[in-house]
Amino acid sequence: MIPLNLDLLLKPQSTPLETERLLLRLPTTKDWAQWYYVREKSRSFLAPWEPLWPKGRLTKPYYLRRINQYYKKQRAGHGIYYHIFLKETNELVGGINILHIMRGVMQNASLGYWIGQEFHSNGFMTEAIQAVLFHAFETMDLHRIQVSIMRDNIASHRVAQKCRFIEERIARNYIKINGNWEDHMIYSMTKEEWLAGLGVAVAAGKLVQIDT
Repeated sequence: MIPLNLDLLLKPQSTPLETERLLLRLPTTKDWAQWYYVREKSRSFLAPWEPLWPKGRLTKPYYLRRINQYYKKQRAGHGIYYHIFLKETNELVGGINILHIMRGVMQNASLGYWIGQEFHSNGFMTEAIQAVLFHAFETMDLHRIQVSIMRDNIASHRVAQKCRFIEERIARNYIKINGNWEDHMIYSMTKEEWLAGLGVAVAAGKLVQIDT
């Protein structure tokens, strides 16, 4: 039996985000089975781009510890965490998080995301990122969002570029991925760039994709 953890009962306040095809909401303990299924099925697809998977990473106790940390960080204002679901079927397809939130004179955060292998190349992550950017800049009043991507992760580079992030620089040996320190390209977007309409306009409080 998994011991009851009080922190898991103290869910942070979280506003779900919706797009045409997706629902983004706070992960819950009840999502473990779907999370396990999509992560296990996509193991070889995801592992090259993520920190080394420890033993037991897909077990329910590990998942509950992970959610516990999400809740603590979100309550403290350090991150916002979402599972991504298809609205039509309620299938879990991936996750997207606003991480390392810095307030004060910075108003800066990082974006992290993943998607299951069977759901990639359908534009779902681009759609999810647009919703999160709207929330980050309009609701949270952040000023800058950055994304760090391994050199060889071509699909993720394309997503960042499609979302109109600006390529900044290479960060050498930036993150330990799959057991190795890897260089990452840093992309960023400021609120001014977002408001200028780099691919997105705000109309009646909703996202409108601009075809270019």
